[in-house]
Amino acid sequence: MLLQLPIRAGAEHMGKIDDIFKEPETLECVKRVNMISEDNWKKYTDDSFVPLQGHLLKYPLSVDHTGKVIPLSGFNSFPDVGVRVVYSISFASFTERNLGFLRDFEVTKF
Repeated sequence: MLLQLPIRAGAEHMGKIDDIFKEPETLECVKRVNMISEDNWKKYTDDSFVPLQGHLLKYPLSVDHTGKVIPLSGFNSFPDVGVRVVYSISFASFTERNLGFLRDFEVTKF
């Protein structure tokens, strides 16, 4: 049953059943997933309606040669809702806002 999970996930997210999803750790599987997600992104951003294969999309980010995360060229925001792809947030404000509750816990070393 558990061995079928990657195949079912592939069928659900990629819109197809393929034996390649039996071994998600392989480079061949990773390349196939990337290819499907990039193809779906192209269809999603096309001016005409083109049905997607499944519902997995490439997130429109790229990493430049310095390691900086930037939006894909031409996509500062998502085309259908206009929400920005990349937001700027400082690590300090993120941790305080999202992990501030940890102040109430005592840290114990083992």
